[in-house]
This record gives sequence, structure tokens and C-alpha cells, in this order.
Amino acid sequence: MQNAPWPTYQPKKSAIAAEWVFGEIRSQVYLEEAKLPSEREIAQRIGMSRPPVWEALSTADCRDR
Repeated sequence: MQNAPWPTYQPKKSAIAAEWVFGEIRSQVYLEEAKLPSEREIAQRIGMSRPPVWEALSTADCRDR
């Protein structure tokens, strides 16, 4: 099978991070009103750098104000 002449779709890292956080909330690892772990801790758990985690949390409006 040949490679496609166009790039394949890959979701943004921030979308992956947001899905992970919401998945943890849905599975009740973190309660809805509970404080989430730090950006650094989330980044370490899912194996990525902090900027995509920050973007995911700020875009999803999950951050403390």
C-alpha cells in the first residue's frame, strides 16, 4: 500500500489533553466540582508538555478564575 499524497489528520495535542481531562471527570476520577491536578501533573500523566494542557484547560474553561 502506498502512502497517501496528502497528510493524514492528527488531532491537536490540546484536543487530546482536553479529552483526557473530560474522560477522567466522566469516569469520576475527578469530581465535577473538585480541583484538578496541576498542568504539570496532567502533562506528566499523559506524556506531553504543559502548553497543550494549558490550552486545553483554558479553551475548555476549566481553569480557576
